[in-house]
Amino acid sequence: MKNAIINKLQVEIFHEKIDNDFSFFQLTTTDKYISKGAYILDRPDLDLKTLSVAFDYGKSAFIIFKKDDVKSKKEILDSLGDEKLSIKELTSSNIKDYLLLRLFLYSLTNYSSKGLFFNNISGKLIVYSPEWISKNKKSFKALDIDIDRNLALLVSATTFTSVNLIKDKKLLKSSPQYLMDGKNYSLRRVLSSDLSDHIFIKTILGNRKTEIPFLNLSRNSISKSKSFYLYQTLELLNSKYSDYLKVSLETKPIVETINEIKERKIIDQVIGDMRFSIVNVVNLDKDPSDYSYFHDLVNSLMDIVSPNSIKVSNSIDPNTYNILMIHNSDYYEDNDYPDPYKLFDRSCVIQCVTKEDFTTKIDAGNKAAIKTCLKELVIKNDIINTKKITLDNWGDFAFSNEWTFGIESNDIQYFMVIKGDGSFNFFHKANDFTAFEDRRLNDLSNLISESDSKSKTIVSDNMGNTILISRTDMFTLPEKGIFTATGVRSKAGRENFLSGVVDINLYEDSDGLYYNVGPIGYGMNSSISKSSLIYKTQVLKGKNIIKDILKTMSVVFVKYNEFTVLPYPVKYLREYMNIIVNSKKSV
Repeated sequence: MKNAIINKLQVEIFHEKIDNDFSFFQLTTTDKYISKGAYILDRPDLDLKTLSVAFDYGKSAFIIFKKDDVKSKKEILDSLGDEKLSIKELTSSNIKDYLLLRLFLYSLTNYSSKGLFFNNISGKLIVYSPEWISKNKKSFKALDIDIDRNLALLVSATTFTSVNLIKDKKLLKSSPQYLMDGKNYSLRRVLSSDLSDHIFIKTILGNRKTEIPFLNLSRNSISKSKSFYLYQTLELLNSKYSDYLKVSLETKPIVETINEIKERKIIDQVIGDMRFSIVNVVNLDKDPSDYSYFHDLVNSLMDIVSPNSIKVSNSIDPNTYNILMIHNSDYYEDNDYPDPYKLFDRSCVIQCVTKEDFTTKIDAGNKAAIKTCLKELVIKNDIINTKKITLDNWGDFAFSNEWTFGIESNDIQYFMVIKGDGSFNFFHKANDFTAFEDRRLNDLSNLISESDSKSKTIVSDNMGNTILISRTDMFTLPEKGIFTATGVRSKAGRENFLSGVVDINLYEDSDGLYYNVGPIGYGMNSSISKSSLIYKTQVLKGKNIIKDILKTMSVVFVKYNEFTVLPYPVKYLREYMNIIVNSKKSV
């Protein structure tokens, strides 16, 4: 049986040794939160010699000192100058494990390891490399590494941008500013006396996301990924504080793996079927300078489907498929124009593409974007007209029972009931005192309402067995040996180093069944952009049925050439939800 490595920490803490060498204090405010944030750490003009600070819900902060550097409680409060703060001294055993670990993690400041630089600012551990600094030195990428309340080790990519590029004065005023030392790449809080061109705040310009791959399998880049940096951070934590704690990553035994795709040719079949249909393409972008983009869209559709199947017109055709070229929502807000996406008739089969996003993919010759667009049309047509799954042959699963999928969003409950042949019906209502005509749906409605989970996705068979699927903060990691190994993309390499990272994996734990969905292992790309989150399945009634429905995730049409993390009928259900929600906005 293979094991998967997950980001949850196993910890051994030596409290007596810790208390011999370190002192801890808790600050508490009578305000809603500690307004000065981590100034006790960031400000170089405060001679407190604090190792690190960890916040707990904003109202409390925990501080760690070396015994030789500790100040009295009065000296600490006097330095902070906040009359609303109170302070008390604690032993390490009086501090929750996740907060104690944060204090030691955040203290890894002004260290460097294999080209990485560790900085503790504003009660966070920020890790970055000089290679991530832009050529004009106006921004740099970094990793924010943290530990959550469940002892999960978290990592997220962020960006620091020069204050010279920020035009939003409110953002500048409300954001902590940091000065980077160009020699040792350390960060510290800016003082009023500082004059420098290397002052940054933690923000990114525009709507872009900071991209640092979770794992890059190419030999020259394998040590430039989030998973590598997590291992480096743990290694540093263990080596620096080996006398006080031991930290390792948990493993979960994999009880089942699915690595076969149910049907690779579904998208090609969709395109083949489109040759016998008409796709009406409408340009709602009235800017004449954008006509070339619309022309490229039409030509790309003709190349993939056929010229005879493509019709260009000025209006939506309710009797066929429609593709509308519009702008993104920001464009209409900025120009104070009505957004056509909010106005068209939802009883028509329509897929919108935006000039800003979609057309750049066409320019890159990306046929996947066109194929995805056609797939979305088929799903919408199934929902609006056929009332049966035609994108896939549901009968291939050979289910002997009906399945019901349910989600709740904004206090509205939506259900999809699928029969053995793939025909289905949708139902929805507000989460209130009204009732469904079907008693079984009422029972499921009550189960959703009673659940305190943030996730409101349930699956039920017609025997009454019902589970709730919820996303966790846990994710799987490769074996540490992958960073020095060769042949990691081969079958043997995937088995030795990527168990749980690729394919669909089911886990059994003391509190139930879990699963994760990673990239397809066979023929996988060299770069894995995101970690594979683990999903928990909770039995609401009867027995756990996730194993019966797991294969509905081994399709590649929800996400093009990727498995889907939820049973694919949830995709249909969310599309139905969008139709219902936007129908209320239509005029």
